[in-house]
Amino acid sequence: MAKTFEKGNGTLSDPYVIASPEQFKYFAEQVKLGEDFESEYISLKTDLIVAETRWEPVGNRSRRFKGFFDGNGHTISGTLLAKPDAEVFGFFGYIQSGSVSNLNMNAKIDASNIAPEFTVYIGSVAGRADADIVNCKNFGQILGPSRATRSVRVAGITGALHKAKVEDCINEGDVHGGSIVENSNHYAAGLVAMNEGTIINSHNKGKVIGASVKSGTVETGGLVACAFKVSVMKGCTNSGTVVPGKSESEVLTALLVARTNDIKPSEDGGYDVFVSCYNEEGNGVISGQDEQFLIYSCLALSKEDLKSE
Repeated sequence: MAKTFEKGNGTLSDPYVIASPEQFKYFAEQVKLGEDFESEYISLKTDLIVAETRWEPVGNRSRRFKGFFDGNGHTISGTLLAKPDAEVFGFFGYIQSGSVSNLNMNAKIDASNIAPEFTVYIGSVAGRADADIVNCKNFGQILGPSRATRSVRVAGITGALHKAKVEDCINEGDVHGGSIVENSNHYAAGLVAMNEGTIINSHNKGKVIGASVKSGTVETGGLVACAFKVSVMKGCTNSGTVVPGKSESEVLTALLVARTNDIKPSEDGGYDVFVSCYNEEGNGVISGQDEQFLIYSCLALSKEDLKSE
C-alpha cells in the first residue's frame, strides 16, 4: 500500500491525485482511520479492478467521507462482496457533504451475505448519500441480502438520498432486492430506494426485481421505491422492467415511484414534486401485472407532465 497520494494538496485547483490501486488503498485506509477529508478534493486518474475477497467501502456509519471525489470518467470493475457486518455498502459506504462525480461503476455489488440483524443501505456508488452524486453511471448487477429481519434499501445508484441530489446519473444494471428475507420492510429501485432529496435528469434502464419476504412492506419502483417526506424529481425516465416483490403483508410496485409522502404536508411543510418524469412506452413495464402504475400510493403529491409516452 502506498504511503501517500501521487501529488496534490487537496484543494480545488490542486486536488489529491490517485494514480494507482495502491494509492486508492491508502485513501480508503485514511477514511477508515477517521480522516473524513471534509471540504478537500480527490481526483481519480486510473481505472480500478476490485479483486478482494471482501470489499470494505470508503466510509461507514461512524466514519463518513465528507470530501469531493472526482472519478474523471474512470471505471470501477470486478466484484464488491460485502462483509457480514456491512450496514452501508457500495463503492462508497456513507458519504456526507461534498460529492462523488464522474464515476463509472461496472462491478457486481454483492450484498447477499450481510447479517440479517442490520438495517442496510446498498447502492453501486454509495450505500447512503447525504452528499451529491453527479454524472455517475452503473452497469453492474446489484444483489440485496439473502436474509434480513430489519429494513433493507437497495438501488442502482444509492440506497438512500438525504437532503442532497442525484443528477445526470444512469443505471443500466439489474437490481435484485433479495430472494429469501424474513420479516422485513424492503425497498428496491433503479436509482434511489429511499429518496428524501432531489433527483434531476437521471434514468433507469435496468431491471428492478422486488424482494420476497415472509412479512413486511415490499416497495419496488423503476426510479424510486419510497419518496419520503419532501422529495423532488425532475426530468427522469424509466425504461426498465419492474418485477413485483412478494409478501404476506403490503406489496407496492410502480414504474416510477412505489410510494410517495407518508407524512402529510401540514406536518412536514412540503409536498413531493415530480416534473417531466416519464416511463418510456413499450420499454418499462411491470412484469406479470395488468395494471401499470406510474405511482402506486400517493398521499402528498404535486405533479406536472407525469406520464407514459
